Amino acid sequence: MGAIWIALDDTDSPQGGCTTYVLTEVIRAARDLGCDLIGLPRLVRLNPNIPWKTRGNAALAARFGRGTGSRQLVGRLDDRPVWAHAHGRRLSDGEAAGLREAAWGRVLAHSRTGEPDTDPAMVAAARRPPPALYFRAVQTVVDPAEVEPRLAEIGAEVRTLGSRRGLVGAAAALAWPGRRTTFELITYRHPDRWGTERIIDPDEVRSVAARHPELFLCYDRRTRRLLVAPHTACPILYGLRATDLRAARSAHRELTRTEPWERWLLFTTNQGSGDHLRPGTFADLGPYESAVVVGRVAGDPIARPGGPCRAPPDR
Repeated sequence: MGAIWIALDDTDSPQGGCTTYVLTEVIRAARDLGCDLIGLPRLVRLNPNIPWKTRGNAALAARFGRGTGSRQLVGRLDDRPVWAHAHGRRLSDGEAAGLREAAWGRVLAHSRTGEPDTDPAMVAAARRPPPALYFRAVQTVVDPAEVEPRLAEIGAEVRTLGSRRGLVGAAAALAWPGRRTTFELITYRHPDRWGTERIIDPDEVRSVAARHPELFLCYDRRTRRLLVAPHTACPILYGLRATDLRAARSAHRELTRTEPWERWLLFTTNQGSGDHLRPGTFADLGPYESAVVVGRVAGDPIARPGGPCRAPPDR
């Protein structure tokens, strides 16, 4: 096996944990083994309507090998820079096997495996599944049994606990074609701060967002509520979403009135792509699917908690 992809999903729970954090631990394990990060790590949002999602319903993937060509700064870990190389050479079979073992060890060590409905999955492969698998996972409900043959076709190694449901997200993160991309820079808290109130200056966030129009979803313009920070006990301090990775890095440097962060990592993402929406009709919509439909509204819309509106269609 040459340069290999490692993909993860379903390591967290509503009570805590974070799959993006687990990926930073996989990157640390790879670095300890002398393996380089090839390209930016991937943060792939899946079907937002899935009822068993934890929070953002994201899966992660990263590629590792022997880095060649140009490199760019994509993070900081253990007070050392994390570099992403433009290209990568093959790992030996022994090196690839060692990386898979180390990565799975980090997944087990940092997953919320003692809690219900946390079923971590890891996929390791030299090739990626076809993009159709990604679009299925972002638009509909996919059973793990549908994914397993596609992974077997590309010679992937699969490791799971529990229901194997995490296979769907991990496979989709690999299959994402990455044609429409944005970026997110995520900072992580020191472990002794997990579960405590986050210290972030809202005015500074709004000021930084105003200086960098490439940033999006930093705060709600109507309520002025911050959107960069979660409200759970997870390890994330804040995440900066942007259409340009340089703007994300600059904004991160300019945020100085926050609690100290422990690490950060820059991801390429499908956020804002609209990939979960497909043209459709009311008749062909299935449960938990999203679509763009043309029709007539039969009554007044009703606002629901969290922002969405509900309106009866005139069929």
